[in-house]
Amino acid sequence: MITLYCQSIQDSLTERTISLEQWVIDNQVELASLIYIEGLGPEYYIGDENGRIIISDVPPGTYTVHPVFMSTEHDITVQVVDEKTTARTIIIPDILIQGYLVHTGFMDANFRKALSVGIKREDILTTLEWDYQPVYTALPTMFYQDGMYTNTGVVENAEAATTLFGATTAQNFTLKHNTSEAHASLASQIISQWGDYDAVGTITTSVTDWEIFTNEVYELHDYEVARFGWVFDSNNPLVFLRQIFDRTEYTSDAYSALVAEVEEIQSDMDAEAFLSYIDEFHTMILDEGLFIPIYEN
Repeated sequence: MITLYCQSIQDSLTERTISLEQWVIDNQVELASLIYIEGLGPEYYIGDENGRIIISDVPPGTYTVHPVFMSTEHDITVQVVDEKTTARTIIIPDILIQGYLVHTGFMDANFRKALSVGIKREDILTTLEWDYQPVYTALPTMFYQDGMYTNTGVVENAEAATTLFGATTAQNFTLKHNTSEAHASLASQIISQWGDYDAVGTITTSVTDWEIFTNEVYELHDYEVARFGWVFDSNNPLVFLRQIFDRTEYTSDAYSALVAEVEEIQSDMDAEAFLSYIDEFHTMILDEGLFIPIYEN
C-alpha cells in the first residue's frame, strides 16, 4: 500500500496555499470520497485531520487525481515516488455537463426520450462555433475511459425519435433558462431541430435571472424543460443524479426501491457498489428521458 501525504493545496484561483484540512472545510468536501485516478480507475480517498490522502496499490508514477465528489475545479497531481510522498496541486480545466431537465408532469417517457435522441449535438456546437464536446451521458465522459460506468448514453437517431414521438400526442411546451446569451443561442438551435418533428408543437422560451431561475426549477420544480448542469450544481455524482429525479418529480416503485437500498447501505458502500448504483440511477434517467445531455467542457 502506498500512502500519499498531501500537506497543502495551492489554489491558483486565489493565489494562496492552505492546508488540505482547511481546503476540505472550505469546499465542503466529504472526508470519505470517491476519486478517479487517470489510468487506474476508481479508488477511495480518505482525508483526515492531518490532511493525508490514502490511496492503496498505486505504483510509482505521475497521476492526476480527480476528486469526483467535490464541487470545485481543483484536481490533485500526485508524483508517487515511495510510500510517503508530498503532493502539490495544479488546476485542471473544470468539467461541466450542460443539458436540460424534462419534467415528468408534462410529458410521457416516449416524448421525453424523443427530445433527447432527436437532436444532433455536434451540428449544434458546430453552428454555434463552440469548442466543446458533444456529450450523451449525464456524467463526464472521462469516467467511461477506464470502464467506470457501463451505460454509454443517448444514441442520436432521427428515425427512432420520429417513432417515439409518433407514440405520443403532439405537445407545446416551454423551455426555461437563466439570463445568458450562450443559453439563449443554445436554446435557439435546439428548438430549431425539434421543430423538424411534427409531434413537437409550439416551443416558447422563458428567461429569468439566476435567482428566480434556481428558485423556480430547483426549489419549486416549476418548469417543463429547463437548463441544468453539473458539476457546479452538485458535489457528488450520486447526489447529482438523484437531484435529476427530484427536480423532474419522477416516481416509480423501481426508483423508490433503489433509493431505499442505497440509503440503507450508504455508510458501508465500497467503490464497486457505489459505481454500480450510479449505473442503475443513470440508466433509469436515460431510459425515462429525464435529462437531455448536450455538451461538456
